[in-house]
Amino acid sequence: MEINKKIIWDKILQKINLNSKNDSLHFLLKNSKILEIYNCQVFIYVESETTKQILISNYYNDISDAANSILNDQNSNSHNFKVFFTTNNKEENKINNKNVNIKLFEDATLNNEYTFDNFVVGSFNEDAYKAALLISKQITQFNPLFIYSESGLGKTHLLNAIGNEIKKKDKNKNILYTSASNFFNEYIHIVKGEREEFQISEYFKKIDVLLIDDIQFCSKKPKFQELFFSIFSYLLNKNKPVVIASDRHPEEIIDLENRLVTRFLGGLTIMIKKPDFDSNVKIIKKCLEQNNSYKGKTIDNKIYSFIAEKYSQNIRELKGAVNHFIFFGEKYFLINNKNNKKINEQKQNNNEIKNKIAIITSIIEKYFCLTDLKTLVDKKRNRNIIFIEHIRIFLIKNILNIPLKTISQEINKKYTTVFQAFKSIKKKVENDKTTKKIISYLENKFLNYQLNKDEIKTSKNMSKKTLLIYKKLKNFIPEIKNKKISKTHLCKKFHISKNTLNKCIKYFNKQEFDKLNSVQENILKK
Repeated sequence: MEINKKIIWDKILQKINLNSKNDSLHFLLKNSKILEIYNCQVFIYVESETTKQILISNYYNDISDAANSILNDQNSNSHNFKVFFTTNNKEENKINNKNVNIKLFEDATLNNEYTFDNFVVGSFNEDAYKAALLISKQITQFNPLFIYSESGLGKTHLLNAIGNEIKKKDKNKNILYTSASNFFNEYIHIVKGEREEFQISEYFKKIDVLLIDDIQFCSKKPKFQELFFSIFSYLLNKNKPVVIASDRHPEEIIDLENRLVTRFLGGLTIMIKKPDFDSNVKIIKKCLEQNNSYKGKTIDNKIYSFIAEKYSQNIRELKGAVNHFIFFGEKYFLINNKNNKKINEQKQNNNEIKNKIAIITSIIEKYFCLTDLKTLVDKKRNRNIIFIEHIRIFLIKNILNIPLKTISQEINKKYTTVFQAFKSIKKKVENDKTTKKIISYLENKFLNYQLNKDEIKTSKNMSKKTLLIYKKLKNFIPEIKNKKISKTHLCKKFHISKNTLNKCIKYFNKQEFDKLNSVQENILKK
């Protein structure tokens, strides 16, 4: 058999010599040979990985045409032979029938604990749940399904639930659940020459459903993206269900090829939001139901409320808190209850921030004649809407003076997105007069709203005595602002209380603001 392969290879080389007088090609094929011919596939040994890449890039068609010509002369039936190059010359690693069926993704298995039955559905994840159910029935109308959210909100659970549901209905279905990092590890084996690219291609021909987690790991890996795109496209063209999970929207994955972004967006893209209070309580109850020691037990609603409020950011943290409660019992609640006062204060502070963000959003919507900015940002990702959203982020940071991380949590955006938005508008404010005027106008609108809520709205709210004091103090208030004089000093000088002084300062701010607001409106009209 070895003689036959040698004869065939010699004939192929002769054919190449007739068709091409390229000395470089002859040099590259020196010491090459056919390792195996199997199932219309020709495996050719070459000396190095560099040689392999040059042959594939520049001379593949010449070699493939010569091989097909010679091999079809040997057979009565015409076949299309595919050529593969390998740098592995060891006899035990020759590519044969067993190697073609080499085991890939050995660590990729479905988690049987993640099912639709124990998945808690709420308003925050209802759309993703319904879409996942459709895929589990192998309805590929919305193929691919792209689910994105922050970490710990149930994406992995849904992917596994889809796989487990399909397996339950048909055990013969070949389902691959894996992460993008695991996929990348298989690609590394190819780069190292430990496996051939065709082996992955052959493997995916047998896959019925692909469930891939953490696709953002593809970021900044162009060669890997090429391999993934070819496999992904093959599965879509064969109408095989593909479900992808990520911690961000496809357009927000850094350095992801545009063809992959458009393919991802060509199906159904759904965001899982943060769970609300009621959903958190349902999740806690579900976790306790699954624990044998708490089945049928009556638990105080205060405990549900306490855990649901304190651990509201993601489901993973929530489940961790439930595990602590299961381990420590009622003691857990009593220990943590000591901090309730601080928690309530923090909650009030959070509510105040939420209210102010809502006010800022409302002011922006009125200015730009929009009805629902949040919905528009989620649905219409055009430049104008994104620019307005960036302005909102900038104003929240500038007016409320809170950390960008807090803003990202409050408006349910990735920290990197919020950071880039703030940075973008900050730069525009410095370089663009129009943007600067818009920001200044919107900031003043917010300040006006806040001042209108204060006790002093007009001079009618002030007593005659306070008005007389105000007239005396008027020229000193800017000095307080510039820290040239202290409040205590003024109180002693005019024999007034700090409360009276604060009222005068508020009234002064209102008067000054009204003047400034009038000027701003005139500028914008011009």
